[in-house]
Amino acid sequence: MNIKQKAYKLIKSCDFYGVDIGLNYRQHKSYKTFYGGLWSSIIASLIAALCITQFLDCIFYLSPEIHQYTKDNGFNYKLLESSTFRSILLDLENEGILNTQHLSNDETLIDIHSFKSIAISIPTIHEDIYDVDNPIKIGKLQKIVRDVVRNHQLTIHIQLKILEYQTDSGLLWEILSTHDQLYLEDVDTYYLQSDTTSLRLIFTINPIIKHVDRGYKRIYRILSITGGLVKVLMFVGKFFSKPITTLKFQISFLNQFFNFGSTKDTKSFYPLNSLAYSQKLLRMQTVRLDSIKVNPNTKEFTKQPTKMIKSILKKYSQQQKQNADQEQQGDEAIIEEQNQDVDELIAKYFQPQDIRLKLQHIQYVKYFFGFTGQLKKRIKQLRQNLQIVNQKTDIIYVFNKLQELEKLKQLLLDEDQLNLFEYIPKPNIDVTHNKQEPKNNTIVKATQAFSSFQAISEKEKKSRIDNALIKMIDANIKKYFVVSSGCISFARNTNPKVSYASPNSSPRKRNSDLSENLKHEEVNEY
Repeated sequence: MNIKQKAYKLIKSCDFYGVDIGLNYRQHKSYKTFYGGLWSSIIASLIAALCITQFLDCIFYLSPEIHQYTKDNGFNYKLLESSTFRSILLDLENEGILNTQHLSNDETLIDIHSFKSIAISIPTIHEDIYDVDNPIKIGKLQKIVRDVVRNHQLTIHIQLKILEYQTDSGLLWEILSTHDQLYLEDVDTYYLQSDTTSLRLIFTINPIIKHVDRGYKRIYRILSITGGLVKVLMFVGKFFSKPITTLKFQISFLNQFFNFGSTKDTKSFYPLNSLAYSQKLLRMQTVRLDSIKVNPNTKEFTKQPTKMIKSILKKYSQQQKQNADQEQQGDEAIIEEQNQDVDELIAKYFQPQDIRLKLQHIQYVKYFFGFTGQLKKRIKQLRQNLQIVNQKTDIIYVFNKLQELEKLKQLLLDEDQLNLFEYIPKPNIDVTHNKQEPKNNTIVKATQAFSSFQAISEKEKKSRIDNALIKMIDANIKKYFVVSSGCISFARNTNPKVSYASPNSSPRKRNSDLSENLKHEEVNEY
């Protein structure tokens, strides 16, 4: 078995879309095809890649998935009482901090008449949010607004924005936590000329609230995603593989019961010990020189005798050369036939004459896509035959019938008749197609059948079953049996040293003697 055949067998064994045909007790058996095995290998590779990718992402690349959106509440959020900001009043001349005040209201007025400068410090904001597409970390965000006041009224409008994010943790269980954070969005400063010197602080919140939802992958989510994708891939493979595999199984199944063609057109074969082969050998070895007929015209011969003689000699030499070539080709063919193994000739000749139904690859493609115009007759035959078979598909019925048939065979047929029973052709359905079936012990079966045919033919009184078996046997095989029987009878009379099986002996002894003497007889005959 070469590498190509091994690969073909391996791919075929991987088919898990095969048609179940298991009638055996507690033993799964299915009809597998190369096409189904190819699709099964592709689907299995995709499933393996999917599982590896999912679990590698879970183990080595664990990061939260970000689902981010914004929402508008339609009104400004109020600052919470716990939201405090610190204002620092500075003296530019002495570079020292004169006063520190915590602010917690929406609007605060600060008297800064005695101060030269003011600074507002927003507390540090630290975000622990990862983005899948752009994994950056926002950290230590601080805004300081500073201005110098010189006898005028100062208004600072601080615009804040709320950030709400929800996160979870863990692979097997879920722990949710929600956090709100404020960060500076915009600051507007207004200067108004006034006799009074004061600072006005306004804190507001932007109505657009940013909501971030992040979560880690969990094992049950990974399994659900993987299982769903595996189910989809299996369905896709079944969608493309199952119809073709089912059709192949139906064709193979029905080929075991019916012949889908005429058995009249059989190949010509001349066994070594047949009378037809001997006549062919004699015909190829004989040189027919008298085939040349020279009948020259008398008038033309008297007018141009030299030219006519040259023409006759030329034709004669050409015919001689042609006969020599034919003789050489005949000798080469005879030598090739004689050098061929007798077992191979018998195995080749005794192949079962089954005409099987087989579709081409392009016809399977047309069947899959529904273009069954050219296949209408064959599909109709398949359906009719399946209907016949499906009428009795109960396993108990099948085994009962098998037991009944075995009982009938044992009661009605002897051992010789059982050997011939193997060569009765199956029912014929008139669709011509070439056969393809592997040989199983062809030489042994042919030897047993020939020995049994001899014994039945030489019976003085044949039964009705004997006559029916001889009549139902294949015509070419029966012709070969008749010629071979005559040759063996002739050889038995002319060469008494070789022991031949007697028709009156037991079938086992005849089969063993015949198998031992078959090669010796056919090789020594020529």
